[in-house]
Amino acid sequence: MAMIDCDPVQDSFRQWRYETPLKILKGIVNGITRRYLVGEGVNKQWHAPTIPHIWRDLTCDLHEITMGVYTLFNQDRTVENEMNEDVVAALLSGSRHGWKSVSLATTAILGRVTMSALAMHYSTLEELHVDGSKDLPTWYLVQVPSSCNRLYTLSYTNMCDGSSVVDGMAFVDLDPDTGLLKPWLCEGSLKMLDVKIAEIPRPDLESESIVAEAYPGQGRETQSLVYDRLGRLTHLEALRLGNRYGRFYQHDCLEMSLESGLDKLSGLKSLEILDVRKLETKIGIKELQWMVENWPKIGAIYGLDDCRRHVEAVKWLRENCPKMALERFL
Repeated sequence: MAMIDCDPVQDSFRQWRYETPLKILKGIVNGITRRYLVGEGVNKQWHAPTIPHIWRDLTCDLHEITMGVYTLFNQDRTVENEMNEDVVAALLSGSRHGWKSVSLATTAILGRVTMSALAMHYSTLEELHVDGSKDLPTWYLVQVPSSCNRLYTLSYTNMCDGSSVVDGMAFVDLDPDTGLLKPWLCEGSLKMLDVKIAEIPRPDLESESIVAEAYPGQGRETQSLVYDRLGRLTHLEALRLGNRYGRFYQHDCLEMSLESGLDKLSGLKSLEILDVRKLETKIGIKELQWMVENWPKIGAIYGLDDCRRHVEAVKWLRENCPKMALERFL
């Protein structure tokens, strides 16, 4: 589809030019897939489409948006430029009836401008996937599940290096007045959570990367609160906490042991997939026995190291649950 050549309405978009293609990969309209390519060509400078008018006319009936930025490089292999947050926000503002599914694959720093645009779709949003954004603040993640009563998929990853993290205590989302967990509107709908929870003190491990405790017992206390939050998501079918895109093991993570509070997840009766890849967990035989007993639908546990960390546990699981899907440790 040829580029739409028209003058932007807002000043922030009049100055927006870049040399990389922005692709709106797909939109679903009444079950029929329509594909749009906004801008095309290599080493061409062009303006964004008019956001308030032309763009909204194009997307008025769309329910799904996928944005990907394919970065061009100079001859010395340095990055030419990056996507502007204002542009992401403007594109998000395009739907008249509200996005149901939003996928962002971008290197842009997503902050309050993006959140303000996304907030317009909280009443319709069902899926949110964010991959690659720089320094995405935890409140971004927390605001979405706490505000979207139809959300069933929430995924925040960084496939490039696995470095994206969410602070453990921020994820807990306590009410500062009562000290209790704030209710999340998605508690009755969320089925898939994919997030790397970090900044949890683990004094039981010896590593330079360990987060130090501010006071004795802080690590277990933080873990207990994180389990409390996860335990309220009783419709979860897939819980992906693993650092599967990272090269190294994550140490500031949940132990996933009964001693640390794993039993607080006993209400996840619909859970089918647990992903703890590249996490320094303490899953043993008793933890696996507990999972099998309390999660009747569990069919896959990814991230058990059958070579060193979880040898006996994996052996027990294979003997007692031969149909359980296990990803061989690499």
